[in-house]
Amino acid sequence: MNITRWETGKAARRYSIIEATKSLLREGEAVSSAAIAQRAGVSVATVYNLIGKREVLIANILNELLTELGRRIEALGDIEPILRAEAVVTISIDLFCEDPRVYRQVVHELSGSLAAVISRHLTFQAVTLQIDAMTEAQGNGQIASWVKPDAAGQQILTSYSGAMTHWAGSGDDRLFLRQGLFGFWTAIAAYGSDIERGRALGKLIELD
Repeated sequence: MNITRWETGKAARRYSIIEATKSLLREGEAVSSAAIAQRAGVSVATVYNLIGKREVLIANILNELLTELGRRIEALGDIEPILRAEAVVTISIDLFCEDPRVYRQVVHELSGSLAAVISRHLTFQAVTLQIDAMTEAQGNGQIASWVKPDAAGQQILTSYSGAMTHWAGSGDDRLFLRQGLFGFWTAIAAYGSDIERGRALGKLIELD
């Protein structure tokens, strides 16, 4: 019982620290360990002991979004892989736009000098969802046999990352969605079978 209470208290303090960090980001305040500790009602030592440095805090915030992305994709059930891959793009954009003041700052961190360090602390990579979808699509004959699914997934992520970075600077949610989908369907037009290429071109015309 004592161990359970201790773990529960530890989880509650971790949650408070992450929420405090997010609230500071929303307000445009300096995200220092002292400010986080004061907002969370814990000591600075507790911030370091339970979470760690700034890059780990940012990774934890992004991990929350990625976990929710995984849940929402799973809730879609058994849909065709191309549409599931598209949903990875649209749902992740929805999640970013649901809390823009926080996630614009997170994206800026991902574009900065700590990007590689932050990535090492991510528990899940969105590109994995794309690679899995491309692999399944290839098995269904929707993606050409010469395509390497991991390369296709990375290409989709690269295009998406460009749209995400632009959004962090411009704050234009609609443009973020348009650019994200344009990059996705351009990749499908390049990698898809004749039928999928036709569908992709139709989607691109709709987006133009």
